[in-house]
Amino acid sequence: MPTSIPAGVTGERFTRAHAGLLAMLAFVVMFEGFDISLTSVVLPYLGKEYGATPATLGRALAVIALGSIAAWVLIRLADRFGRRPILLLAATGFAIGSLATVFTFGLSSYTAIQLVTRLLMVTQIAMAYLIVSETLPPSLRGRANGLLGACGSFGAALPFLALAPALGTTIGWRLLFVIGAAPLLIMPLLLWRLRETPVWRAARTAGTPSLSPSEEIRQLTAPTLRRRFIAMSLLWFIVNFATSVSSLFFTLYVVQERGWAPTDFARLAPFGLGGAFLGYLAAGALSDLIGRRWTITLFMLALGGLTQLCYTSTTWLPIAGGLSGYRRCLVCGSSHIR
Repeated sequence: MPTSIPAGVTGERFTRAHAGLLAMLAFVVMFEGFDISLTSVVLPYLGKEYGATPATLGRALAVIALGSIAAWVLIRLADRFGRRPILLLAATGFAIGSLATVFTFGLSSYTAIQLVTRLLMVTQIAMAYLIVSETLPPSLRGRANGLLGACGSFGAALPFLALAPALGTTIGWRLLFVIGAAPLLIMPLLLWRLRETPVWRAARTAGTPSLSPSEEIRQLTAPTLRRRFIAMSLLWFIVNFATSVSSLFFTLYVVQERGWAPTDFARLAPFGLGGAFLGYLAAGALSDLIGRRWTITLFMLALGGLTQLCYTSTTWLPIAGGLSGYRRCLVCGSSHIR
């Protein structure tokens, strides 16, 4: 077993081992943001090459989104086999799936590969946040989640920055999926340095049994947890619904209705990067200061207004500001729900 990450939680002190763990997981989370953004960025160019209408593209995105639901099956295995092996499996499969997308030449094959890739992406991001929550001291987890969210925002900006250069190459938008396979580069480091969480190892030592799906549902809907379970499920539904309606068709919207060129997306990337990165860090600190509930409430209120700004504006600056703002709210909100 590797020895770089300590076996237990080290009190309230932030250690070098914690910093190393966050650095590795930040790279993983960055490409979750990259993939979600990439789904939107390539949409008009994908539709043009495959001759797909917006309605057809919408159905393809709906099928791909089913991977997020199916990820529940794989995520449950982390209770039996550990967080580490599931993260390694999902991160490797996600990167391979991104690379395989380069070789698709029809909407059906693209949809099928991206369905599996989405399943693995959701699994790896769930494991990343779970490992942080089960390893870092409680007083530092909000800021750690904020840091991971900041790295996700950086990854989300990269497709916008790389779109114009990619379209100028022989493989066009497919080059972005080559970039999306970058997590393969960090796999040797994860294999060497990443250890299992102290919480999972303590549960295994104590012989805590794994619950069946029906037993999990019964516990979650028991009187002591029912209200919180329903509230968090509804909040998570709202966040994901907002992601779908506001983000996935953004590129198609601005290309077809606002006349944006690929260079406009390159201008957008640095516009939102600095503010988003600092915003996520501030959200993490805020959640430690005033609590997760009030932080989520503030970001969800801001989400609605910024979405309206983005989709009712006609000029570049307010559209770009609205996009950067509501994406920040979405990632911050989802990271603190986790």
